[in-house]
Amino acid sequence: MKRRIPPVIINEVRMKVIGNCFGCVVLVACFAAFLCYSIASIQSGSVIQGLGFACVGLFLGWQFIPSLAFNLLQNYSSRLLLDRDYARIASAYSRTLVVLEKLRLGKSSLTPSMLVQVGLMKLYLAEYESAEQLFRDAFTACASIDQRFAGTLTIFRLNIGIALIAQDKYAEAESELQEAVRLLQKQTKPPTFYTAYTELALGSLKLHCGDPENLNAAQEHLKTARALLETMKAPYGVSATTIRQTTANCDLLSAYLFAAKSDSKQSHMYCQRFLTWVKNDPRFLTPLFLKSLNRIAAKHLEFEGHGDAEQLLETAYSLASECPTHPHSGTTLDCFERLLLLTNRPDEVEDMRRWLRADHELMVL
Repeated sequence: MKRRIPPVIINEVRMKVIGNCFGCVVLVACFAAFLCYSIASIQSGSVIQGLGFACVGLFLGWQFIPSLAFNLLQNYSSRLLLDRDYARIASAYSRTLVVLEKLRLGKSSLTPSMLVQVGLMKLYLAEYESAEQLFRDAFTACASIDQRFAGTLTIFRLNIGIALIAQDKYAEAESELQEAVRLLQKQTKPPTFYTAYTELALGSLKLHCGDPENLNAAQEHLKTARALLETMKAPYGVSATTIRQTTANCDLLSAYLFAAKSDSKQSHMYCQRFLTWVKNDPRFLTPLFLKSLNRIAAKHLEFEGHGDAEQLLETAYSLASECPTHPHSGTTLDCFERLLLLTNRPDEVEDMRRWLRADHELMVL
């Protein structure tokens, strides 16, 4: 299924690439300047001074290798994210980490960020245990560099919790999320902007547990997260795109919440808000949302909200068709078939399911 990428998103990606290229040029220029000074000094007879410039240049060049690699990786992954080619992104970051380790640069301050990027791609690919371990490695690496990065450490801890939620390990996930809350409260005065992330993760946990008694608690967590996202200023380093994506996630979870409460009107409102986010920026839609999209659609089918169910399933279908081996892709097809039967379109079922059968046949060969 061909996706139309809004021009504003393409321009945003281009500007990010240009910015990263500029950073690469600056790093290379600094190294080249030291090299030129070294050669000039040696030619003028100042051998010691020349060797000094050369040593400083080589040392700085060696130290800046992780920054250069990270900028190049961000450029490389920008378009791949639009294409949802998560496997290639994970492979590129993993290979870079191996090279840095061989260069004795494995403990760079950028190593945790690279580990998180690999972990996120593994999460999207439904390799949940691998993602969990990568997030744990990132947390350990970041904590060993500096314990003062409260916000960053909190996000890394939350990522562990999210990976555990994806594995349906709710007790372990709650322990990790509560640890993230304590970590943030220990080092900062709440609430902070990062509190929105902890509240959102806790709301997600309460919803995915499937216990009706947790719905009110989930609603409070999501309400708090939304208020913080709308009122608090984001700290340096948190992009506007990240804030929009987090808000979109909050809208989807809210749609899930009100669908579970059989409040079709509120669920419809948040469904439309989420779908608008996705339409404006397709990068927000990842396979991690398949489970929630399926569950919300199923709830809407229960109270005959066929219109919302179809929009959600079409969105889920666009993901599932690209990720046929994802554990929740089959559920999308089952739910879509149910919708087609309920709306008297049984003749469309075979065509709807065709791509999955073809893909499985291809894999068998």
